[in-house]
Amino acid sequence: MSLEKKWEKIKNLTVEEFTTPCPKVVSSDMELSELERLMKEEGFRHIPVKDNGNLVGIISERDVFFAYRSEEKDQLLAKDIMHKDPYMVDSRTKLSEVAFDMSRNKYGSALVKTPDGELGIFTSTDALNALVEVLRGDVLS
Repeated sequence: MSLEKKWEKIKNLTVEEFTTPCPKVVSSDMELSELERLMKEEGFRHIPVKDNGNLVGIISERDVFFAYRSEEKDQLLAKDIMHKDPYMVDSRTKLSEVAFDMSRNKYGSALVKTPDGELGIFTSTDALNALVEVLRGDVLS
């Protein structure tokens, strides 16, 4: 493959190729202790929040950490600590665009929606994994 074709393939990579499906979501009325337990058990660093099937926010591991430092931690619910306007992109969005937006705005993740309505998540770790694959040439096969 010519260098020009390789570069064209890299430029056209979409976020979908590096997105992790979201197997779980939480409701906005989930208690902080339950949220922390779920995130630890499942190894999640970010988790979407839905109510009545509608996306209403996202919570990061960092949000949970800081919530536990609050004196009101026993009364806190997911809706109290979630980010209400999560960064969301279409799965066909170019990887470079999503990674740039995340870097520029200091987002730890992007929620990724497929054309059929499925939800995935693309994190800064996924962006680093994508970079490694590009540098190794793994995406050019």
